[in-house]
Amino acid sequence: MYRFVILSVVVVSALADDMDIRECGRIFHPPPPGCCKENNVVKNKEMLADELKECFDAPGPKDPVKCELDLCIAKKRGFATDDGKLDLKKFEEVISKDVTDKDVLDEIKTKCINGDLNNYGPPDFCDFIKIKHCVTLHLMNQCSEWSDDDKCQKVKELVGKCAKII
Repeated sequence: MYRFVILSVVVVSALADDMDIRECGRIFHPPPPGCCKENNVVKNKEMLADELKECFDAPGPKDPVKCELDLCIAKKRGFATDDGKLDLKKFEEVISKDVTDKDVLDEIKTKCINGDLNNYGPPDFCDFIKIKHCVTLHLMNQCSEWSDDDKCQKVKELVGKCAKII
């Protein structure tokens, strides 16, 4: 009897954790525009937008599973290998130049670069999307001013919860 109770608790806990992680996916689909009014941890945002314009302006649909947009960005920023894989060492160099806040950078290094990217997207998503989700979550968690809109306040709560569990 005790074995059944212990097994039930373990199974329910594992399912709850998995449900929580899946709920976190709502942060990115679609990403909440305008919810974070002020976040000063990334420098040179305007320059980045110009540098990556070609990737966003490329013709045709952007299939998230195929990862064309994120691969284009990674190539432009220099953290994609020649065969189209994520180079974590190069990514760390790039993100270290972009993120000004040491605590946020340390969190990104711990959770995204040295952590389990599989928590940040389904198995068919490429690593570029998963690391983007990870970095986005931890940057949003540092947002200093959120919109008062109800939807944004729910996103804020979810971001705080997700940053703790994954």
